[in-house]
Amino acid sequence: MLLTAGQEQGTIRADLSADDVLLALCGLWDLKDSPEAQARCDRLSGLLLDGLRRTV
Repeated sequence: MLLTAGQEQGTIRADLSADDVLLALCGLWDLKDSPEAQARCDRLSGLLLDGLRRTV
């Protein structure tokens, strides 16, 4: 529902599906607990969010 709402508003890329987003999130869930895991999670979640945004 959030993805569709963002797409209708024009803030989220129209070519993404919920499956695309869930598959991308799986990489974050698979991070192993390590000293650098939190920093890596922060970087990757930022990358994922940037990738969702619609570019003009």
